[in-house]
Amino acid sequence: MLDFEQNYPVIGIFILSVLTCLLLAIFCVRHLVKAFWGNEYEGMPIASEIDNYRTKLLEHAESIRTYNTQYPEAAQSEVDVDK
Repeated sequence: MLDFEQNYPVIGIFILSVLTCLLLAIFCVRHLVKAFWGNEYEGMPIASEIDNYRTKLLEHAESIRTYNTQYPEAAQSEVDVDK
């Protein structure tokens, strides 16, 4: 029970603490809803996308090797696709 006739600073601190807790709870629930509803898990691409990316990397590495043989004075650093 809270007696509003006594010790006003303590009552003010109590009410301020309750309001702060409520605001933080609303903030946390809002972010929880935003994080879990309406989103899809996209952490790992499917295998065909990974394979397509590796193929593009191999083509890019080959184009760098071709460029380096044509212009040895402006050679680019070669990429090791397996790493």
